[in-house]
Amino acid sequence: MVETAAQQSAPTLDDVVAQLGLPADVVTGPVLEKIAADPLFLHHLQLCKNDPVMLGLLLREVPQEQAAPVSEVKGTELIARAGLALARWTASGFQKVDRDTYERRLDACRACEHLSVPSASKLYGLVGTPKRAEPSVCGLCGCDVERKAWMVTEHCPDNRWERQE
Repeated sequence: MVETAAQQSAPTLDDVVAQLGLPADVVTGPVLEKIAADPLFLHHLQLCKNDPVMLGLLLREVPQEQAAPVSEVKGTELIARAGLALARWTASGFQKVDRDTYERRLDACRACEHLSVPSASKLYGLVGTPKRAEPSVCGLCGCDVERKAWMVTEHCPDNRWERQE
């Protein structure tokens, strides 16, 4: 059964915690930001998650911040989605689609009315989305389409990409 964008909901923090297999108190906003910015950090989290001493040492690398204001729910949603996407991609062994599939996915995104210019949000800078005037971010999920289109584990929230088997 194919889910439509309306049937899919944004992942909750509990969903992210379950996907990562880490204690709930470990998965904070700054940890999710670090995961989004550094896939190697996610790999290290997976390796250390059952060793409290090593996990503690790894988490010392993450700067602690004040809790984000409620008005930044969209940013929190984006971080949660990015964290889940990275976890799925990691579980796949960082598999990428072939060049032809990538180009077809990008063509579908470029033809989509939901494609938009990246906002000035620092989150896009964290994941390496270049500041540019041309559209490169999905207006439905918030993802940088040029990065997401490579990931074999990901799909278009508007079902414009063919499914990978």
